[in-house]
Amino acid sequence: MPKNRNTAQSHSNVSQKSDMATSIWNVKEFNSLRDVATIVPLEKTHISVSGLLPNEVANRILDSLRRLSISSIFRRSKATLLAESLDRTQFYIRLFKKIDGANRAIVVELQRRNGCSLTFVSMARTILREVKHGYIDEESTSNMYVATHDKNIITATDDRTHKEMEEDMTFELELVADNLVENCFIDAKLIAMGSLRALLDGWSTDSRISLAAANNILRGDDDTHEAIKRSIFQYVCHPCHEKYFHNELEERHCLVMHNLALAALANMLQIFSESRNELQVIVKSDEWLGDKGLLAVLIEELRFSETRPHDAYQAMRCLNAIIGVSSDVKSRAIELGIRSAMGISQNVGHCRHALLARESDIGISMV
Repeated sequence: MPKNRNTAQSHSNVSQKSDMATSIWNVKEFNSLRDVATIVPLEKTHISVSGLLPNEVANRILDSLRRLSISSIFRRSKATLLAESLDRTQFYIRLFKKIDGANRAIVVELQRRNGCSLTFVSMARTILREVKHGYIDEESTSNMYVATHDKNIITATDDRTHKEMEEDMTFELELVADNLVENCFIDAKLIAMGSLRALLDGWSTDSRISLAAANNILRGDDDTHEAIKRSIFQYVCHPCHEKYFHNELEERHCLVMHNLALAALANMLQIFSESRNELQVIVKSDEWLGDKGLLAVLIEELRFSETRPHDAYQAMRCLNAIIGVSSDVKSRAIELGIRSAMGISQNVGHCRHALLARESDIGISMV
């Protein structure tokens, strides 16, 4: 009976010595692949490909992941990638050989590890189609990944009065603050930060509510809003190196909270980006422009694009919203090394992450 593949690969992150983030997947000759006949059961999300070399199949997979802005970790020991979407849906991509008499084929299997099933099915369908038939229509693929990651559009008629919406927003922010600050359970904190990110997203929440919530939080005009702002800044500034964590659970929790906080901050800043005067007042403090301020932290985040491209993408969104608000902010960003940092993120983005590439191109054009 073959070994359970999930138990053999139950934990993975970029700090493991046997794994590495990759934009090149070198697969050896056909005979080096594991025989699909020894794998039972095989996931339904698989296809057989004939007439292509293993490296050609691997390159098609990597091209598809780049267009979909899915990060990937290469597992050296087997022809396997661990992929992760922007909403943290993780899945394995494996290659096997299939021999049926004189016929030979490569089997590509995708297996969900955790996260949203709908995201996985959507991603798997696109990846397998592009592996089988090659890349066809950039516009349709682009629309798919933007709709999946950037714009969780909810079509609804909101007939609440302004007062009712403000009351609902106040209640939601109080609940978020309680769970972020007072609650000691890590799952409650994760739900709270995820809810906050969604609340501040003008595509999934009424834009009037998102703008009002962002205004209250960034200004920190009462204890509740100040506590939320402090929590966001704390998780954005938290070091992500493995030496700062006691165990894998703590590491995973902090990395997810870090990403959610970056996304929440990016949503807030982008909402304010059209009101440059207001944003200029908010970011002119030492909390933002100091040597250890948020601007420096966001720029430093770009230098880790190779291992954390999703975080770099959110950091780049933040930077694009603030570096143009005034000449002082732009000068300070240049002083902190934003040009070299964006060069790193741009290179990684064009190799592996289309959304990061797009934001990096915008940022470079601004400085």
